[in-house]
Amino acid sequence: MRVMPRPVWRFGIAPALVVLTLSAVGFAPLAVADAASGGDDVTIVLSSAGKYDADRFDKTVDAVQARVENLRDNRLLEVDDASVSRRGHDIVVRLSGVNDPAAAQDLIVPTPLYFRPVLANVPPATGSQADDPAARRAVASCDPAAISALSVLPTTTPTDDRADACVVLPTRDGTARLLLGPAALVGSEDVARARPRTSSPGYAVLVTLRKQGLSRFNALAAQSSKRPAPNNQVGIAIGGVVQANPGFQTSNFKGDIAISGDFSESEATDLAHLINYGAFPVTVKRVAVN
Repeated sequence: MRVMPRPVWRFGIAPALVVLTLSAVGFAPLAVADAASGGDDVTIVLSSAGKYDADRFDKTVDAVQARVENLRDNRLLEVDDASVSRRGHDIVVRLSGVNDPAAAQDLIVPTPLYFRPVLANVPPATGSQADDPAARRAVASCDPAAISALSVLPTTTPTDDRADACVVLPTRDGTARLLLGPAALVGSEDVARARPRTSSPGYAVLVTLRKQGLSRFNALAAQSSKRPAPNNQVGIAIGGVVQANPGFQTSNFKGDIAISGDFSESEATDLAHLINYGAFPVTVKRVAVN
């Protein structure tokens, strides 16, 4: 099963197994901060908004650390120095030499992780995508036929990327966009944790869903698994970007979900960090600018 001229994504038929094949995994940029040149020192304190889970919290600390390192490596967050540490039930991010503290905060604070049913493939954005009220109404209707009648279709803005709404979002590689339905799962409520593991071949990522999350996931699988592509797929989106859109090949899953493919160790680790990052039920406890 091939979805666009991109890597193949599929949910495997083995019990509790999701098979996901992709060429690379990484964090999608949310914004670009100004270059650092003797700017401010910024401290961002993140706190869990839900019941404390030590294992989940440990993995989120690792995910935030990976996020900061990835942003710095790709020059999306240019600072003189950065550190991530834990303090009790808080995650403390310290940045020095920050020219735009607000942009830095937007980059660091986790954004929601959504699992959304795929309703249709949409052409990639070309040039300026006008904010047309008719297009907004078509997306809100969740009707692929109404979408296909439009000559210009804007990508959903972060403000309109709500769990209860249909959205148009780009894929991670930017070569396509998808019309997605309301979220069937919300990471902060339904995803407990993710971690890499060795597999054959390569590496895989195990995802533990909470009880209600697994129930919701199976309800989506039952609805989608027998439909033709792309309606048998689920878009896994964070920060307004579809990081993966696997297709179901079975209607029921039990226990942990294994996302596997020809992953290198670093690719599996990055994907696990991404899921943990988006699934953390975070509140911003404090932002201090010195």
